[in-house]
Amino acid sequence: MSSLESKSVNHALWLIAASLIWTVLTFSSLAWNYHHESQESIRLASNEAEAHFNKDMAIRSWSASHGGVYVPVDERTAPNLHLSHIPERDITTPSGKNLTLMNPAYMLSQMMNDYSKLYGVKGKITSFPDKLLNPGNMPDQWEVDALNSFEKGIREAKARVDVDGVPHLRLMRPIFIKQGCLKCHAFQGYKLGDLRGGFGVSVSMVPYLEKQQASLYNLYITYGFFWVIGLITFAYLFNQAKAREQGRRRTEEEMFQLNDKLEKLSFLDGLTSIANRRSFNRAFDREWSRCRRNQKPLSLVMIDIDLFKDYNDHYGHQQGDECLKQVAQTIGMVLKRAGDMVARYGGEEFVLLLPEIEFEQATQLAEECRNKILDKNIDHQASKVIDVVSISLGVCTTVPTQEAEASTLLVAADKALYRAKENGRNRVESSKL
Repeated sequence: MSSLESKSVNHALWLIAASLIWTVLTFSSLAWNYHHESQESIRLASNEAEAHFNKDMAIRSWSASHGGVYVPVDERTAPNLHLSHIPERDITTPSGKNLTLMNPAYMLSQMMNDYSKLYGVKGKITSFPDKLLNPGNMPDQWEVDALNSFEKGIREAKARVDVDGVPHLRLMRPIFIKQGCLKCHAFQGYKLGDLRGGFGVSVSMVPYLEKQQASLYNLYITYGFFWVIGLITFAYLFNQAKAREQGRRRTEEEMFQLNDKLEKLSFLDGLTSIANRRSFNRAFDREWSRCRRNQKPLSLVMIDIDLFKDYNDHYGHQQGDECLKQVAQTIGMVLKRAGDMVARYGGEEFVLLLPEIEFEQATQLAEECRNKILDKNIDHQASKVIDVVSISLGVCTTVPTQEAEASTLLVAADKALYRAKENGRNRVESSKL
């Protein structure tokens, strides 16, 4: 895997990890707020239940502290049959108005029945079924369970319960016999401090649940928005990091290509665009070592343009440069193998490096080069050899030994070139080591 691919994978893993962490944090916070909103509806309903409970208990306590109250008898308020054991349950005023005693339970029962719609809360005083004076106050199962818990010392029962399919918060607390209660309930065998029953209220949860749903809807929208924004932000940062990495990578590649180009240029001759002497020296050392290791022949051809100084003097340096280019290109076209090399050795001198080429084949290549240059028919009126540009070549072949130095092949090829010049130029001289 490349460095760029590795970093892309790391960035992708970072994006996945960040997105997962953000998702976990977002939904954890949403869950906490969901729980908080759910509890808030219970808390608000509880506050309302507490307020109504305390109000009703205040009315009951006030009535009990006075032993009940007398009210006129009418169609709505008839004498309480369950108080018939009280001698003065019914009295007549001096003006002849008939009054009947309303104990606290009777008062609250009437108030709850007649005015519960006014404040939307249902209240009820109840007791164990075998202790009830009024069967209309018969406890339901939840109230029975609450009364049983009061006998065990529990002082409050509170729960969210469906009443006729509608969710309610129900609150119930025990009622203990006080001195004022004995007036109506002593005949049942109660004593001061006994558990009389329970008093409770039921608050509809509908308005609170509607408000809760609205709040939860806003929570979902808000958290969904921030969750998406977070993911978009991570994706943006990921793309930015990826773009920066790709940009850096492109810059590195461009720098690498530039360095590679500069390095290649450093091994090329600026005029002829063939290998320069530096490149030849590296290749020559490499091929010498390889041929010595494999015991293969190595041939070298030294080339010199005949009377090139006279050519420059006669035609000018600009034309001389053009002549060098043509000679370099022509010699390069003679070479067919990838391992063969032509290089500018210096000035008007060129060299052919021919690994694993035998002496005879190297000589033939040298002759081919000489003939190709003549075929170019480059005018050279200043030449004392022939009226076109010609070259002299020195060929030397050897199989490198462990004791031999690479320079011996260069020296021998240069001597062969010198003999070609001495023997009239425009010719090939060869030798073996």
